[in-house]
Amino acid sequence: MDLQRLHLQLAKLTNPQDAAVILREFVAEFGATSAIFTSYVVGDPTLDSYRFILAADQALCDTYQKRYWFLNDPCTVYANSNTEPIRINMLPVATAAQREILDESAKYGFRSGFIVPVHGSASSSRAGVLFVGSDDPQRFVSRDSFDSIRPTARLLAIELYDFILSMVRRQLLDAADLSTDDLAILRMQRDGFQSKDMAKVLSTTPAAVDKRFTRLNQRLGVATRRQAADLVAQYGILA
Repeated sequence: MDLQRLHLQLAKLTNPQDAAVILREFVAEFGATSAIFTSYVVGDPTLDSYRFILAADQALCDTYQKRYWFLNDPCTVYANSNTEPIRINMLPVATAAQREILDESAKYGFRSGFIVPVHGSASSSRAGVLFVGSDDPQRFVSRDSFDSIRPTARLLAIELYDFILSMVRRQLLDAADLSTDDLAILRMQRDGFQSKDMAKVLSTTPAAVDKRFTRLNQRLGVATRRQAADLVAQYGILA
């Protein structure tokens, strides 16, 4: 797979369906069977922040959600604190639940494989992981079998991460309908302003600022103004 062509394809992505097509092309070209790209907020105890791009059996993704595998997934556990790609046979497995996840995944085209973690900026708590597998138990067991496709896999993981980040950012902006004034007080909150300081800048009262944050928190689906500022900051909206 030509890296320049792949980069151009990924740069033009506008929807998850097109991303899945590219992922399936990657799977076919490199002799794999299945692949899943997952992006999520590290530490999220729910599935709310999870986004999936599939080139695999939908039943595996359904099982992942129904059985709460995201709470024990050894791939995401590894990806949370590592950036180095790793083959599945070298992946640390600490619990019986983690072993069960890998054993079940083997039934859906992941008898051998590798994962590629990806992380964003220091201000973002969103991570991602590309999980590529094969029905052939020997296909990705050796280091040589992975090293030849490693550059392409890393580029693919990074671009899919950026695509999902952009998609979530658009969804957040559309859902919250943030105005210029909204962004102004969120930026001041991020910079440590108190309500009285914001009120002076905006020529209003501290009570009015507090009410503004109450409405913003509701629209953004968070409990506090600090969480509101952190949420929009991690998606680059306050840049």
